[in-house]
Amino acid sequence: MAYLLERDSLNGKDGGGFITRNNQNVELFNIVEMTARGRFRKSDFLVVGTRLIQKKTTGIEHIGNLTLYYGSPVFLDMLLEYQNNGVVPYFDATFYNDDRTATWGKQTVVLKNCCFDEIPESMLNATADTLRATLPFTYQYVELLERFKDRPATVGKSTFDN
Repeated sequence: MAYLLERDSLNGKDGGGFITRNNQNVELFNIVEMTARGRFRKSDFLVVGTRLIQKKTTGIEHIGNLTLYYGSPVFLDMLLEYQNNGVVPYFDATFYNDDRTATWGKQTVVLKNCCFDEIPESMLNATADTLRATLPFTYQYVELLERFKDRPATVGKSTFDN
């Protein structure tokens, strides 16, 4: 049986991202953490003759969280644009993993038609050495520009294999 070698575990720091809005790229140099995920939406499926509650997949909901070191005015500008002009601030977000030690290769995804659910307007914290803000968001769909390889280039072999 094969197993993953430590050098092929992905370093979470090797990557980055940027948002594209109004044909301008804004590098997210202050990312602490980002997670984007697709959630299957399911409905109960009940049938006479059984007590089972089955689940039928009825759609996908794309949600994410972006945690940043607080300080960039870009996000508050987006909130103010909606407040002052009624224009919803949609954007695309591109994120990539690129650990060059690991042999999985690089993966790049684009999250299309993103919109934040909330944006911090102001922050203070007497006990914090650094201020961090988490911005939950939704997006319409995901595009895969580059994908990891199906398996790493090297794998360990179990001593139990003959």
